[in-house]
Amino acid sequence: MLFLLKKSFGDKRSLLQLKNIYASFIFRIIGLGCSLIIIPLLLTQLKNEEYGIFVTIISITSWLTFLDLGLGNGLKNKLSEALAEQDSVKARTLISTAYIAMSALVALILVAFVLIFPFIPFAKLILGAHASNASVDGLVKWALCLFCLRMTGDLINAVLLAGQRAAHAAALQMFIQLITLAAFIYLKYVLESKQLLQYGIAYFVIPLFVLVAAHLHLFKGSSSSLTPSLKYFSKHILSDLFLIGFQFLIIQIAVLIVFATDNLIIGRILGYQHVTSYNIAFRYFSVLTFGWMIILTPLWTAFSEAYIKQDFLWLKKTIHRLEKLWLLFVLCAVLMFICSKWIYKLWLNEAVYIPNILSLAMMAFILVNALTNVYVFFLNGISKIKWQVYLSVFAAAVNIPLSILLAKNLGLGNTGVIVGSTLSILPSLFYSRHLTYQLIKSV
Repeated sequence: MLFLLKKSFGDKRSLLQLKNIYASFIFRIIGLGCSLIIIPLLLTQLKNEEYGIFVTIISITSWLTFLDLGLGNGLKNKLSEALAEQDSVKARTLISTAYIAMSALVALILVAFVLIFPFIPFAKLILGAHASNASVDGLVKWALCLFCLRMTGDLINAVLLAGQRAAHAAALQMFIQLITLAAFIYLKYVLESKQLLQYGIAYFVIPLFVLVAAHLHLFKGSSSSLTPSLKYFSKHILSDLFLIGFQFLIIQIAVLIVFATDNLIIGRILGYQHVTSYNIAFRYFSVLTFGWMIILTPLWTAFSEAYIKQDFLWLKKTIHRLEKLWLLFVLCAVLMFICSKWIYKLWLNEAVYIPNILSLAMMAFILVNALTNVYVFFLNGISKIKWQVYLSVFAAAVNIPLSILLAKNLGLGNTGVIVGSTLSILPSLFYSRHLTYQLIKSV
């Protein structure tokens, strides 16, 4: 795939993206390898149900990303525009405003959590009867607080991507995975721990230390001129960030409902042991998503830069090339499905049974989502997101009832949940493709 990219993309902007793709590929592969090793490691230390609870808590904490009010994506788009225009003062003002606003927001959320924790049984609300022990309840509270603290640190990804340094963002995630794996190995082989709480806290604490180190490296080094400062805070810039950020916020919430509720639906209506097989099938086919996102991630801000500079020929060529690459992606997905039984056995030593129908449904979902993202990333990059808001809300509205209908009422089990998610995003695929072609043909 990388060879085909090099052959197809020859202009200066694309070559910059290729450098990001090559480096990101290496970092992502290492990170992916760590995450794949973590799964069987945890399965040997935790029961199937505990592992299901663990991954459900992780998916639920991702819901908290909507509390950033869209600041991350708003910053990415606006900062990429400022950098394309070579306006360093505006760039620093954007970064400073976003960081200060996010820090204030996180402080308010944490205070609210501390005040309401004694009165609201979060764990029972989220996990039902499965949250009957203190360690699960404690992990839910730790996870909520630690993930909130991470929200400000995660703005570094927007800064790196806006500066077309996707490889640096990928390296950051790689270090998080590597250190998490090392911590889990320590817990297993040195402390011989089988405690869900210990693994969970390690999972949520480690990213905070890595993000602090990354900020010190970035803002004390090559990007010191962009270091956040109170004197660069601007109410006008904040309103601009929130204007576009609010639209991204609605999309974020809708996407989280579609993507992050599956584990919860399965756990509540079928049992958390069914989350394990679902999650493993998802992780297996997510190898393809990792590869696809390595290609797409640098292009978000590249689309933005090209659109600002009115390089419409590059935009047309890039969309067409991505569609051709998607066909190769389909072939890879089919090969993975054919080999899935053998790989599951080699990977997990028959610890978990994954039905063929679940693997097939997961493959279809990954393919549909990958093609949708080609057009969504283009539209996001040029801030044409009005119709995405409507389509995302529609997908969120139908996903949960459709998934429950297919999983419970029609007896499809956890396979029905992923089929429901696939059907709910199909309208977004069709319309975003239509809108993309309208825009690139009209110039």
